[in-house]
Amino acid sequence: RDQIKSILRDTMKKPNSKLCVLVEPKEFSTNSIIDFCDETFGGREKWSKDSIVLMTKFDKQLEDSRSGSKANNFFAEYHENDLY
Repeated sequence: RDQIKSILRDTMKKPNSKLCVLVEPKEFSTNSIIDFCDETFGGREKWSKDSIVLMTKFDKQLEDSRSGSKANNFFAEYHENDLY
């Protein structure tokens, strides 16, 4: 893991680098990928603005994927932390 962290930090120092963060559809507070990025870069403010966050299998998170209010509630914490 330390080697991965080092590679990520070195790459993100290069001009015009963007971090593509692929997360699973988990609540923000329990998402280990977000925690890993926070730990790697020394805080969310140091990596989130140069990142694109993608979520896989979101439709499996909701019983009815057509429910806009459930989706809005789920994404609220991600949005509040500038991860979208």
